[in-house]
Amino acid sequence: MKKNITANIPTYSVNETLLNRKYHFLTAGGLPSKKEVNKAYKLLLSTLSISPKSTVFNLECGYGNIGIVLANLASSGFVHLIDRNIRAQRFAEINLKSNNVYNAKVVLADTVEEIEKISFDVGVTAPSVHKGSKYLYELIEMGITLLKEGGEFYFVGKTDKGVRSVVRQTEEQFGNVEILRKRNKWWVVKVIKKTKAKIYDPRNYERIIEEKLEDGTYKFFTKCGLFSIKRIDKGTKLLLDSIEKENAPTNKILDWGCGYGAIGILMAASNKQAEVYLMDSDLRAYKAAQKNISLNGIKNAEAYLSDSALIFKNIKFSKVITNPPTHSGNDVCFQIIQEAYQLLDKNGQFYMVVMRPIGYEKEITRIFGNVKRLQEKNGYTILQSQKGYSS
Repeated sequence: MKKNITANIPTYSVNETLLNRKYHFLTAGGLPSKKEVNKAYKLLLSTLSISPKSTVFNLECGYGNIGIVLANLASSGFVHLIDRNIRAQRFAEINLKSNNVYNAKVVLADTVEEIEKISFDVGVTAPSVHKGSKYLYELIEMGITLLKEGGEFYFVGKTDKGVRSVVRQTEEQFGNVEILRKRNKWWVVKVIKKTKAKIYDPRNYERIIEEKLEDGTYKFFTKCGLFSIKRIDKGTKLLLDSIEKENAPTNKILDWGCGYGAIGILMAASNKQAEVYLMDSDLRAYKAAQKNISLNGIKNAEAYLSDSALIFKNIKFSKVITNPPTHSGNDVCFQIIQEAYQLLDKNGQFYMVVMRPIGYEKEITRIFGNVKRLQEKNGYTILQSQKGYSS
């Protein structure tokens, strides 16, 4: 189920001059380059060459900073800004309007099939490096598939994040690879699509993992770019163990930032009387969670696509549980804490797993008035707080 709402999170204004033109962008926590257009993006934009009549796509568009510049370069053409994150989609749409860009549109998509069937002239991507080199290569394969023969695909990557191996793999698979610029650890690379180039097959980036737990074996569909795709991570397992030991009454449960759904599905399986809500802002995660609910025969859970749990403002939860996307920064993690407090019932409990707990403990105490550490193991800490209780 897809829902959208203005998230309870700070926004930021970014004013930049890019290729001798002034731009104003509105963005928010959880999106890359939130306070300024980063150096990698600027290096990419200063390197690529686009004719005014080009049809262009920008994979992983974020809040639209690269795509909007591309639209001005392709002034007589058209640009598709593509992202799988619902927050990115919303802010990119806002920024198209505020920068008076009319030859572009924003597309929420995770696969080639969800993108309009056009033979594009140029493709561009600059994904967040934390998603890994395999995900960058997946974007390259997607990009080459979308291009017409002779079309150009530009990407930027970092040497300490695997771009060398990605370039080698791209050269072996597609040929026609050129490293255009090197600055510090960043490389800007161009690939030209040749005849009979390999077509993107999403199955190469998918897997099914099995987890044998005390109450049975569970299967999870995972995909490149999602968190912990090879196995359920130790932090999640410690979190679930802590909740089980608490043995608190459960009615409605929210898994905030569900990823492919491990927490929500396992909570639903062990609390069959409860209603379980899984939510993520990432289209790929949302679709994986949906699939895994069905794959495991779970009847008391449903997945939602949103970047704010306030879509559930008329529901009171007995538990809000999160393994938060700490790479997205405190804005997102603190949003989760604040919204959890708003959505819990009067004795509801909040659970969070983190690796560096002190800053989160301070924020949880500020909001809830109490926090305790339930377990600490393998570098992970389980934090728990109860609404309506002051320590």
